[in-house]
Amino acid sequence: MIKTSKQMKKTILSVAALSALGFGALSLGSSDANAAKDDDFKSKATLKMKPGETGTIYFNEAGKHHFVGTKSGAPWQAYSAQMAFRPDGTNGEADMITFCADPTVSAPGATNPGYQAVDANDIPRNVQLASCLWRTHFIFGATPTEFQRMATQAYIWEGLPFGITVDTLEGQPFAPLRDQINRGLAEYDKTPNLDKQTIEIPKDQNTELKSDMDLHAFETLHQNSANLDYLISPDGYTLTIKPKSDSPGQGTLTFKRGYANGSPIALEKPNSQRVWVPSIKDPAMWGFNVHIKGETPPPDPEPDPDTGDIKIKKVDAETNKAVPGTEFDIQFTGKGSPTDRKAKTDDKGEINIKDVEAGVKVKATEINVPEPYVLAGSKIE
Repeated sequence: MIKTSKQMKKTILSVAALSALGFGALSLGSSDANAAKDDDFKSKATLKMKPGETGTIYFNEAGKHHFVGTKSGAPWQAYSAQMAFRPDGTNGEADMITFCADPTVSAPGATNPGYQAVDANDIPRNVQLASCLWRTHFIFGATPTEFQRMATQAYIWEGLPFGITVDTLEGQPFAPLRDQINRGLAEYDKTPNLDKQTIEIPKDQNTELKSDMDLHAFETLHQNSANLDYLISPDGYTLTIKPKSDSPGQGTLTFKRGYANGSPIALEKPNSQRVWVPSIKDPAMWGFNVHIKGETPPPDPEPDPDTGDIKIKKVDAETNKAVPGTEFDIQFTGKGSPTDRKAKTDDKGEINIKDVEAGVKVKATEINVPEPYVLAGSKIE
């Protein structure tokens, strides 16, 4: 599937794919009605894929788009088309939009079974956001064009550690599209004036808090450790709160954007292109601290001494800089061991595993490294 240009040695046919059903019929995941403000943002898509699930990547080779730019400073170009994923055991009703996560590798054909879902902790947050928000009011609106879909693909490539800068897409300058996506991501991350404040409130009265933005945009409750009753006004600009009878002396109230939330998942197949399933691990959120007048806050709970967190970090031996995208095979032994897994380092070069029981032994074997590194067979125990 890789086609090298006579003029440019680094041309790659990067197989992102087009749904034979018509791309508008595909979804980010399973959806339900939501109270978000804009009509094009009412679907709260929650990714439900899990590592180990399998399926088929498919696309239309006739629908290729031309990308031109540089890769690590050298001339580069690629051809790519829209892509979709069909989970095994389904007939198209659960097909999902996907994006190419490795333009240096191609798939063997237009229909590619045998892909498996794996954890993808190395996908940068801006790539996660762009892959989900491109078809919302934040960026291109509810009915984006195929060209705008491919502009999102270009943005994703630039955000991954391949050293790619896209200059043109189909002969049109990419910079304005990049700027539009960046503005949309910044708008998504905006928070109200109440964010991160500490607010003192009476115990037996309602307290009205005024916001400078519509709070309905953050439609999902994330945490209510202050144990408050709360109500957002119909226009979204007033939040009324009141402690419940058993409310502690202090706590937090936090809301998040629930759209497309999910743990990052990639689809992989030996000797084939890596594919990214759109999801947002760390959504935009806002919240504030509460202290109830006259109440003494309870002491912080003691940490559980029987569990701990494990961090695996990969750095360059010469520069000591983090190396994102390094894949480890992680195995656990001992009582209470979690499931063995494969995982890749995030943009900080880290893999974090939480709440591992005391006494569990961990072996992490390096099995794949990003360019330009060479696998040396590192093992950590």
